[in-house]
Amino acid sequence: MRFFGLIFILTIALAACGGGDTPIPTRVEVSREPSPTITETVRALPPTTTPSPTITNTPTETYTPTETPTLAETLSPIQETEIAFIARRTQNAQTATANAPTPTPTITYTPSITFTPSITPFFNPALPDNPPANHIIFSSDRAGSRDIWLIELDGSNPRPLVLQPDDEDFTATCSPNGQQFVFDSDFAGDREIYLGNYQGEPPRPLTDTEGENYAPVWSPLDDAIAFVSTREEQSAIWIMDTGGGNAERISLAEGDHAMPQWSPDGTQVFYVANYGSSFDIYAYNRLTEETRQITDTPDIDEQHPALGFDLTTIAYSAPVDVEDGENTGLWLIEDGGEPQNSLTAEGDILHPVWIEFGNLLTATNLGGVTHILLTDLVNTRQAILTNTGLLNVHPQPCYIQADVETAILPTGVVPTQTPSPTPELITQYTAVVNPGADWQTVETTFTIADLEALAPNDFRLSVADAQLANDFLLYAWTDDNGNIYRATVVLEAIDGALEASLINYSINNEPADFQDIFDLPFVVQEGILTTSIPIGRYRLEALNFSENDINLIFSIPPDS
Repeated sequence: MRFFGLIFILTIALAACGGGDTPIPTRVEVSREPSPTITETVRALPPTTTPSPTITNTPTETYTPTETPTLAETLSPIQETEIAFIARRTQNAQTATANAPTPTPTITYTPSITFTPSITPFFNPALPDNPPANHIIFSSDRAGSRDIWLIELDGSNPRPLVLQPDDEDFTATCSPNGQQFVFDSDFAGDREIYLGNYQGEPPRPLTDTEGENYAPVWSPLDDAIAFVSTREEQSAIWIMDTGGGNAERISLAEGDHAMPQWSPDGTQVFYVANYGSSFDIYAYNRLTEETRQITDTPDIDEQHPALGFDLTTIAYSAPVDVEDGENTGLWLIEDGGEPQNSLTAEGDILHPVWIEFGNLLTATNLGGVTHILLTDLVNTRQAILTNTGLLNVHPQPCYIQADVETAILPTGVVPTQTPSPTPELITQYTAVVNPGADWQTVETTFTIADLEALAPNDFRLSVADAQLANDFLLYAWTDDNGNIYRATVVLEAIDGALEASLINYSINNEPADFQDIFDLPFVVQEGILTTSIPIGRYRLEALNFSENDINLIFSIPPDS
């Protein structure tokens, strides 16, 4: 193939990222120093091969996540606030002057929009005539739990598709007709497979058996879903109808099976299986019902096989160095040929999937944060498509019909809620972007007890129990009639101002009209400011959360 032999080394430190469905080599330590030249390679690298020069993956353009969902008219203000908060939470760059207090520096990786896939269908008469992908669906922990998210092909417009703060949603794929998607979640206690329809309605379970069912992938022929099940104790590959019926086990041998992926023509299911000492790649043919072995490497675990649109080239993850087995890179193999190492790094590159001919999506750990990476193997270019959350994994190209998707939100958030206008609340504090050179620094830390005592004259906060969870401030209180109220407030530093927003409100665990407590975020915001700084001008330089407290650093005028 024309992209064999394109070997280049990422200089960004990578560490192991969690896949959730099979053992992955564990990183013992991460070094930011350049890797030593690897002289012993896996099988097919020619002895005379010399690594290409070091390439520094420097972003060429900074992408700012869109704060307004595409379908704003279908989202409630609570949902819009929640999505905007999640998009902003790691993107609020400090804009103070050099004379202002400097926060502790942190490394923030922003997307590098160096190219966008053309998504021109690779001409192959054997492939079904499906619409080209226009989104990427993936799992991310950016909202505090593993949820299902969507982004555009260039990484823009991130928005949640399934948002369940109390549960974990692991992998997802889309139907080729753009109307439905399937994902696995521990919503019911163990991992089961669910069907969603982009309309924000509760997902429908497709499996409910003994053991667990997970890692679903939708057939390009739109007639079946392949998945992993432990219903017969050992993990095995199964196929079922798109409605959940007629489940059939296709990996019959005794052993562990994982990571199914359809061939682009829908006739084969590729997966990995361990029948003794390591995981190798296998392919099941739906037409002949025969299984054949692709790789045979007793000392190497192959992971996440994905057949390309040429129906010949298989991409997968495997260790680069046979001796340590830790440094997982991207490999390519022509069906029946010898493997070639195409992308190496100090850490792991996992979950490869073809988005078009020559272009691959992977989950790649960059400096402790796992991003969705788009790699052009032909032109040796890369783009980081995510810049929020610590874990962004299991990407899949996805076609969605225009103007159809609405997020499946957690209990208590009503997508169709249309409140009356919110009365304007006036603050006595004025946030500034560029404080003076002589401004002084004030640091304040709030404990849980402090957060419960912010407004002693406000009945709600004076009797409320407060908690901190995933940078959310949770309040709960009870009225004289025994009704239990719960509200979730988000605190953010936006352009130097402390901003508070309400993203959830319920009464007795039922969704409630957030207009009833529209002033609660304002009360929390003013309580924090009043306790921290004098009335007047200020700039919020840093806002940091820990398990039991919130730390704020302000700049205020010298005469305050």
